[in-house]
Amino acid sequence: MRPFLALLLRWALPLLLGAAALAYSAYRFHELQYWDGAVGNWLATLFGIVVGVPVALHIERQRTAAVGRADAEAASASRRSVLTILCTELEAVRSQMLQRLSTVDSVSMEPLRSSSWEAMKASGGLRHISEPTLIEAMSNAYRWISILGGLESSALRAVFGVNVQFPDGQLASVKLLQHAVSFHGPVLTALGAAIAVLHAELGASPPVR
Repeated sequence: MRPFLALLLRWALPLLLGAAALAYSAYRFHELQYWDGAVGNWLATLFGIVVGVPVALHIERQRTAAVGRADAEAASASRRSVLTILCTELEAVRSQMLQRLSTVDSVSMEPLRSSSWEAMKASGGLRHISEPTLIEAMSNAYRWISILGGLESSALRAVFGVNVQFPDGQLASVKLLQHAVSFHGPVLTALGAAIAVLHAELGASPPVR
């Protein structure tokens, strides 16, 4: 019942206005001046519809296209910003790794950087990256960074905490450091691959490894 009432109310006013217009036209049916004005108004209305509607639709299409272009440009700029930030961080990590290669007998006090990657994950910035090659390369690089960072952190805790001595005479910190050093190669390889992919996406020349 309610849908019928809603339909009736929706059409009641247009029907009443139409009936009133017809009744008034019938009342002035024999007046030539009335029909001259009515036809003129009708032609003006028809012209407005014929010309105005296509123009309005064209303007709306142009506006929609402009909004779409602006959105695409903003997304492209955000994506480039994210890639640049991550590329800068991975290059900084590679510099840290090169320093570690010259000090393999000691544990670095400076942890490997991954704050930008973590911030992008937390803020949803990684949504701008959808290419499988990019995702795989960066995920692999940060996985190795996490593994090495965990080993170095454990070695530091052993140095400044309970440094257990094993039956072979080696301290826990030494064993952990040796284990961490064995991961330097895989970390550098993963970093080089990720940086090369990022440089390619950013339009820069691939770095020399």
